[in-house]
Amino acid sequence: MDTFLIINADDFGWTEGINEGIIEAHRHGILTSATLLANTKATAHAVKLAKSFPKLSVGVHLSYGLGEPLLPISELDALYDPDGNPKFSTPALWLAATLRKKVRCQLDKHFRSQIEAVSLQGVNISHLDTHKHLHFWPSVFEIVARIAADFRIPALRLIKENPIVPGPPVLKTRSALLMLYWTYYVNMSKAKKYGLLCPHRFVGIIQTGYWTKQIFMDTARSLKPGVTEIMTHPGHSVGLENEPTRLVESRQAELDILKYPLIKEYFHQCQQKVKLIGYRDLPDVR
Repeated sequence: MDTFLIINADDFGWTEGINEGIIEAHRHGILTSATLLANTKATAHAVKLAKSFPKLSVGVHLSYGLGEPLLPISELDALYDPDGNPKFSTPALWLAATLRKKVRCQLDKHFRSQIEAVSLQGVNISHLDTHKHLHFWPSVFEIVARIAADFRIPALRLIKENPIVPGPPVLKTRSALLMLYWTYYVNMSKAKKYGLLCPHRFVGIIQTGYWTKQIFMDTARSLKPGVTEIMTHPGHSVGLENEPTRLVESRQAELDILKYPLIKEYFHQCQQKVKLIGYRDLPDVR
């Protein structure tokens, strides 16, 4: 089997600085895909850019608690308080979605409204993933997989990250990945049930906020046959000063990595060994 690599940028649409950085990483670097937030202040700007660069695969970055809900709060009262504040952290949402049908139903509506908004703006949606990895948990993965099938979106991020790969010493993150590793097998069965395509492997949770040129090159050299997705968060930090994210300066660092001449040259020289693809190419290589 050949070796394929998808390099995806999350958070397309959050700020214009992030949007411009993502397009820069695509035009002048090795970025192949991005996932678009449907309900943030720079969504329209991202949609315009996406249409201008059709070679970039664009999916939807489904979110809960980031941006403004696209439905009335009264229809999402199990998820948000009357002032529009989210009721749950990510782990609490996982538990609530497992135990409460109303939460699952409203999360389904919440996510569908985001996909409909992106689709109505003329974006050809190549795949889905979620902000803060909400669909890591099987009860949420089921919702997202069913929605993807209903909208005929062919592909979905599936998190299978090795918790012991070389990289930053983020023990809490590595421990969480180890404890949640079983979810890959449950979620893969759900993806197959709905006829969805997913990369074989995933890299990026451990490295988020810590990517360096050396770590990226070591990751690229260690790729195995099949399809791997590397998750990135490139962008310019302007406009993020008051936003709820720890990824500010690291976005510029990731942008520089994706444009770094030696990394670009590596993939150019190894294009017969490691083939860069976007998510929209997944049906042709799986």
